[in-house]
Amino acid sequence: MTFKDWRSWKKVNPTVLLSKGHGEVHVDIHVDDRAKGTYLAATSPYPKCSRILKVQYTDETATEIEELGIMVKMPGGYDPEHNNWWYARFDATGTKVIDSGKMVTVCRTCHEQASENDYLFSEKVTAAAIK
Repeated sequence: MTFKDWRSWKKVNPTVLLSKGHGEVHVDIHVDDRAKGTYLAATSPYPKCSRILKVQYTDETATEIEELGIMVKMPGGYDPEHNNWWYARFDATGTKVIDSGKMVTVCRTCHEQASENDYLFSEKVTAAAIK
């Protein structure tokens, strides 16, 4: 699985965000067409095969991508205890996996805080995690 097409997804934040949950790094959040309506409405659960991507930049200018954080809503049975999310960290191109699976600790630790919102921080709950 690759994510070369992520730039065509909907960017949901108007300006680059400072994410506390990712070590105070600068990020943009993109959602694919399946996730867009659910994310923007701050509802849940997300439809199967929804994809959410967090672009992590090297600094506040957001000119150089450090890595991509990705969540994909898998079919039922993948990880029912955690609403079937697959987590991954990819390089800046979206083609090389750094880490992936059910238990990507750096992802899961933070996202467990949003379990009531299908493990995602939406516009309405992002204020708690992002300055």
